[in-house]
Amino acid sequence: MATELQTERCRRLLEQLPEPKALWKWMLWCTEIPRTSGNTAQIRNKLAAVAKEWGLEYAIDAAKNIKIVKPASPGYESAPTVCLQAHQDIVGAHDPSVRPTYDMMTEPVWPIIKGEWLASEGTSLGADDGMGIATALAILENKTIPHPKIEFLCTEDEEVGTTGAQGLEASFLCPKTKYIINLDSEDKNALCLGSAGGANIAISIPIKREPIVDGVPLLVSVSGLSGGHSGVDIHLHRANAFKLVARMLLSAWDTGFSLAHLTGGSARNAIPRACDATVVVPAANVDKFKAEVIAVSKMLEMEYQTQEPTGIHLVIKPLDTAPIPLTRQHSRTIFNLWKLAPCHPMRMSAEISGLVETSMATTLVEWTEDSFKAIGLARTSRDSQWHEIEQHMQAITDLVGGSLSITGKYPGWLPVPTSRLAKVAQATHSTLFGKACRVYAIHAGLECGIFLEKLPNCEAISIGPEVKNPHSPSEICEIASGAELLHWVVAILKDLQN
Repeated sequence: MATELQTERCRRLLEQLPEPKALWKWMLWCTEIPRTSGNTAQIRNKLAAVAKEWGLEYAIDAAKNIKIVKPASPGYESAPTVCLQAHQDIVGAHDPSVRPTYDMMTEPVWPIIKGEWLASEGTSLGADDGMGIATALAILENKTIPHPKIEFLCTEDEEVGTTGAQGLEASFLCPKTKYIINLDSEDKNALCLGSAGGANIAISIPIKREPIVDGVPLLVSVSGLSGGHSGVDIHLHRANAFKLVARMLLSAWDTGFSLAHLTGGSARNAIPRACDATVVVPAANVDKFKAEVIAVSKMLEMEYQTQEPTGIHLVIKPLDTAPIPLTRQHSRTIFNLWKLAPCHPMRMSAEISGLVETSMATTLVEWTEDSFKAIGLARTSRDSQWHEIEQHMQAITDLVGGSLSITGKYPGWLPVPTSRLAKVAQATHSTLFGKACRVYAIHAGLECGIFLEKLPNCEAISIGPEVKNPHSPSEICEIASGAELLHWVVAILKDLQN
């Protein structure tokens, strides 16, 4: 049956988890399904099978979003429809030192309990946004919860450009949809009413290659960094593996080496935890090259001892072969690009203390036969800042002689704290938990801004459990906060009767 757990690991784990068992069954169900961005067909098909098993209406649109619709409870037929919204995909961050052979396209996450937290072995847990899916399915499955008509909307590839939300047609949702409860936040006892917009940024530069006579190929590898979400965690100034490698290698520039290849990062919206650089060094200078790189790595460990408490893992080892290296000029240009490429806040909010208003994180690379591309994600909650972002990135592009591409821009979400949905959410939280929830805006791309641009008469909120270190193998979800989220959503639904 589509609704049953398939692995013995998850069945055993469910026995150990507290109530509500229905919530944790669905979260574990999500971990059994490989669903990294671009690999979501299986989770979508499983959701369709669940809807069929329950006899609920469902549909999949051209953008690969899926919705499941549950009729209103008796007495709620005239209430506006409520959209419970989550996303299908996860960021497949991976620590090969813990799980060496993991194939994120075909293998499931291995969930484990660590004290008060649900975690995973060597990979991201996928609570972002498995907990959103689990919360919605637990409510759809329950026959006793009073609620308006519910449509559960699960969008495609939120983590790589919000492509499902971008491609959503307003007509795909029910005509009476009024309230959108986004289940993709990561702070307990908190109500998110605003988020940043974003855009993909790419700088491409031309390259040429030439061999080095008597060159020795070496792999310079940096790993073990904290990583994290490139928006939510950007203010923590964690190390970017690409930028560390660039700094190490530039320190050894006078040894005459050239760059042959560079790879690393895991996702456009994740701070890179690891980077591998293949270099070709003149044979006479190999020892000097190693000494200078190691010396800088030790210096960097001291600089980042607070942000990177587990240290910076550097490996330098010989290779049997390597691609023909780039010219010295083009090698230098790539390192200069990484020195200039931002991975930090660019402006803090003047209105909300501690909130990043604008940031840029450069996180991935792509190669072709004759070009190198550095890729990242810019975010801002102030539309006028796009002017500054574009000028800033164009200036960097001009300095390295490249070309700039800005694509996939999506809108921010302006807070409306006086909306009925926001008021109901705050009131129910106070009643349930005896205290007011924190109301805030986030420096990350929630899909609410895209939905509200298409559905201007709707209201939206975003809530979630306590999730730490999303988009990294250290991702954990507080178990108690999962139950609190479910109870909160149920209370909101009950109070939206009129």
